Amino acid sequence: MADYLGPGDLLEEEFELVVSFTYTGDSTGMLHQTRTSYTPADIRWGQRFRDMIKVGKKHYKVDYALFNETTWVPVPTLSAEEYDRGRRPVEGSDSRSPLTSSIKRNGYTCRVNSDVTEEVLHQTRL
Repeated sequence: MADYLGPGDLLEEEFELVVSFTYTGDSTGMLHQTRTSYTPADIRWGQRFRDMIKVGKKHYKVDYALFNETTWVPVPTLSAEEYDRGRRPVEGSDSRSPLTSSIKRNGYTCRVNSDVTEEVLHQTRL
């Protein structure tokens, strides 16, 4: 993915992201593969897939009901390139939202747009 794409630029691009999962079935030991693809219209800025794997002491447990579930995450509303340039908008970009707050997670400080933080608790279906 190009690091110059911001949320306003995403729908103007033409690409397809193909994701493939390969796994072994517990009951049969057979190899399975699941494949799907995403176009810009399918991608939601500021969302990520929910964790569907829980790690136990002796095994993993997968909740397939969460397969297409997403959740909001606090992310800047600008491209990676804009963020790296000190949050100055790239010429011709639609990304205009200023960063207004910061959070600290896993030892890293991340500045985010304050209107996103309330949406972190909401979930949506694809």
